[in-house]
Amino acid sequence: GEGRTKKMVLGLEINFTQINPALIKTGSDVFYTVIFGILALLALRLNSVKKPFWFSKFERSLAIGFGGIAIVTAFVLPVSWTAAKIYFSYYFFQIFLFYVLPGKIHKGLPVAELNGAQRSYKCNGLLAFFVVLSVYFFGGTYGGWWKLTLIYDNFAPLLNVVTLWSLFLSAVLYIKAHISPSVKSQSEGTIADDIWFGMELNPEFFGFDIKFWSESRPGLMGWVLIDLSLVAAQYQNYGYVSLPIILVSLFHFIYVLDYFIMEEFVVSTMDIAYEHFGFMLVFGDYIWVPFFYSSQTWTLLNPTNTEISLPYAALCVVVFAFGFAMFRGSNRQKHLFKEWVGSGKKKGMIRGGGYFMDAEPVTYKCVSRKSELLISGWWGLARHMNYTGDIVIALGFALPCQFHYGLFPYSHLMFMIGLLLHRFARDEESCTDKYGKDWAAYCRLVPAKFIPGVL
Repeated sequence: GEGRTKKMVLGLEINFTQINPALIKTGSDVFYTVIFGILALLALRLNSVKKPFWFSKFERSLAIGFGGIAIVTAFVLPVSWTAAKIYFSYYFFQIFLFYVLPGKIHKGLPVAELNGAQRSYKCNGLLAFFVVLSVYFFGGTYGGWWKLTLIYDNFAPLLNVVTLWSLFLSAVLYIKAHISPSVKSQSEGTIADDIWFGMELNPEFFGFDIKFWSESRPGLMGWVLIDLSLVAAQYQNYGYVSLPIILVSLFHFIYVLDYFIMEEFVVSTMDIAYEHFGFMLVFGDYIWVPFFYSSQTWTLLNPTNTEISLPYAALCVVVFAFGFAMFRGSNRQKHLFKEWVGSGKKKGMIRGGGYFMDAEPVTYKCVSRKSELLISGWWGLARHMNYTGDIVIALGFALPCQFHYGLFPYSHLMFMIGLLLHRFARDEESCTDKYGKDWAAYCRLVPAKFIPGVL
């Protein structure tokens, strides 16, 4: 046949044609939920701006866990040439679209490795997103090239192919940083650290910035395609599409669509501006986002006893919309504020920023350095309102699933809490080092971390 359906695992012959891929995925996702649940509980105890002693140890443990799971996945799950052809056709078609589709060029933040120069980024993700969706939908319906359930039908082998590719790419990035760095490489300490965190900020292959492209193209678009395939599978298997799976898929679609509409904002985010590109980001971009983030849609595949009332559906919409407004509004304000300061505070440039931002923003002028910190709008309510919004969005993703699968649909929410609390600690430490006493003064002006008057 085209792929392996039987494998020897720990001396036992396992027939993968008899195993539901969703069950395999559920086991790994529960494992990750435990990891990030522990991180969330520990991070909630943060009372200082400095990282507690366990942070660096936890990051290394997480690296071992992710790497171990990836290797186990590669040896346990089946693989097929069909899955390889599907994924690499999608992968290189995305690269092709990046080059041929028009897009605006946006400047990123000053890069230390480039002596303070700014990198240029081509932003054409929105157009590529609609092309990819159109091709997949047309090919699976009117074109007859494949079925819309193509991803669902090949899910386990696809997960294995992407895992193997991620491991291979991480090894290539490590070797490239040693023999042919694009600018200059920086060791993180040990070989394991260098592979996990990466050694280059923006590794390039023949001028192609694989980090910026990988941030969204394979994973975020793949997330929406998996959802579409699962919705098609529900219709194929049960003859109708349920309201909960429509809501979850729609929320996911809006979230990804917004990312590409606001793609220019991404060039100034932490991942692009400061993170090196290693297995941590490769695993997140290629595997974690599309396969884990779609887990809620998997739980709704069987519509039996999952229907929800219209009032409850309205509640789900309200929660998601509130989180989305908070997330997008705060991030937009941050971006506009940076542009406003960078432009020499041109009058009127800040307009359109949303909540409390139609007038000139209120700022705290630093004493120790020539900088200003925003203390109005969303950023006057709490220091990390964008993180709060992201967490509320994750809750909105989970609510349509209710509790038919226990807490499993909420594993993504637990992951986001852990991830963002970890980033909060890192942000606070970085800002304390950067602004010194000014950051302490700013914290007195905006004492709330996430929720005004509460936390």
